Amino acid sequence: MTSVACGDDNHNNKASAALPGQPQAPSTPAAGTPESPATPAAGDAAGSPSAAPTAAAPGGAATPAAGAAGAAGSTPAGAKSAAAGASPSAKSAASATPGSPSAARPGSSSTPGAPVPGQPTPGQPGGGGNAAPGAAAGGGGSTATGVTDNEIKIGMLSELSGPIAVYGQSFPKVAQAFFRERNEAGGINGRQVKLIVYDDAWDPVRGKAGAKRLVEQDKVFMMCCTQSLNTNAALTPYMDEIKMPYIGVDGLSEEQYNGTWTFPIGTSTAALGELMGTYAYKTIGARKAAIASLTVPGGPQYRDNFKKSFLAAGGQDVYEGDFNTDSPDFSSFVVQARAKGADFVTGFLTIVPTIRMEQAAQNQGWKPDHGFGWDTTAYVDKLIEFLGEYSNGTVVQNHMLPYEVDSPGLQEFKKTVGKYYDLKELTYSPWLGLTGVAARLTMESIESCGKNLTRDGVREHVENIHDWDTHWGVKLTFHPGPGVAKRSNISSVFMKVMDKKFVPQTGIVEAPSFKKAT
Repeated sequence: MTSVACGDDNHNNKASAALPGQPQAPSTPAAGTPESPATPAAGDAAGSPSAAPTAAAPGGAATPAAGAAGAAGSTPAGAKSAAAGASPSAKSAASATPGSPSAARPGSSSTPGAPVPGQPTPGQPGGGGNAAPGAAAGGGGSTATGVTDNEIKIGMLSELSGPIAVYGQSFPKVAQAFFRERNEAGGINGRQVKLIVYDDAWDPVRGKAGAKRLVEQDKVFMMCCTQSLNTNAALTPYMDEIKMPYIGVDGLSEEQYNGTWTFPIGTSTAALGELMGTYAYKTIGARKAAIASLTVPGGPQYRDNFKKSFLAAGGQDVYEGDFNTDSPDFSSFVVQARAKGADFVTGFLTIVPTIRMEQAAQNQGWKPDHGFGWDTTAYVDKLIEFLGEYSNGTVVQNHMLPYEVDSPGLQEFKKTVGKYYDLKELTYSPWLGLTGVAARLTMESIESCGKNLTRDGVREHVENIHDWDTHWGVKLTFHPGPGVAKRSNISSVFMKVMDKKFVPQTGIVEAPSFKKAT
């Protein structure tokens, strides 16, 4: 008998045989830029702790939009109009669009945040009540919090609403699939995994509130799989404070490497920036770069390390600009970059600002001689969908082998996630595959402890892992302690948009200075 979080649900939601990877965009791209795909539940815009997440389909977590996220206006993306700046603020959810989940869950309890049989327990983070004695204790000992003879409670946060919800709504489904498959095979040392998921809306304050609720109210044993840059940067010191394992986080920002209990599995923006600087100069042929950076954790780190390697190779930094995630217009940046003679534009931007940047250049009838180069956040279908032919030539990065390359990890992903979800309805991004890797690493670490499951035991196992195979072409090695000990993945695969498809240009390459540090 499986747990509530991973129980039997509607098996009619079977997967298609093939993983779509990065589908070709329609010939006429939609205008505007992708935003959060769902309307918040009543009261959620004000951060109501009782509001429920977006609709859930049988068999999984909150459902992402079936198609593209909402677009602003109806003018083609190439036309010079207000469409590029008309989308809602990145800090609030967009209005519902055709194919988006509704705010209410059909057939569900009317109680906001109520658990749904067969799904990760959903909800919005609220203020946690007083913890029971020992509820947030770290070592676990022989009475580990969140563990019974039959169950292990694990927490996860994801972007079920907010500026990147169209991607974040798919992450819990992947984690759920891996845990459910294991539960149906008998669990981990006879215990069933119960996954509890809360929305962080890509907001560190809300993410911290969700984590405290998982720790103090739900009393989870550990946390895992959260692919949310802002939240993970804020939670790293909190995980050390409560001595709780936090496995498989995105690893984009440097802050995530400073904790003893947090284990990132993605590549940092600093390492990605270093690799892009060298690649831009030596492979693409760029000589004068303009750099756009988000003011969130990771933005300045990408910029600084790109400059270090690009300038060392002989390039010039001719213009820089800093932006918020909800910056509506990049026209001025484009004007200045063009005037300064930039032949390459790069930076750490999430997908909405990235699309707005390229749209601004397109509207001015300009494209840098050596194009655009973006970090992992641009390796998503929406880049091609909203920019069409103009996106050709754009270079992006991924933390490991991409979906376009057959690998054991891809086959495992298709097999496991495809048992419970239609793969075509997931929204693909670099962190979808990382979530599956995180779930595997979590289960193996728990299993290593046997029946005497403790938080210390899990931590000690992970920090002594050497050459652990992600199955996606990258192996992870950790060491005890914070800092470089947690910098396990320093990899990138470069891809270029060609004929409106992502085409790998390299195999796995590693950032040289970060390799020396590890």
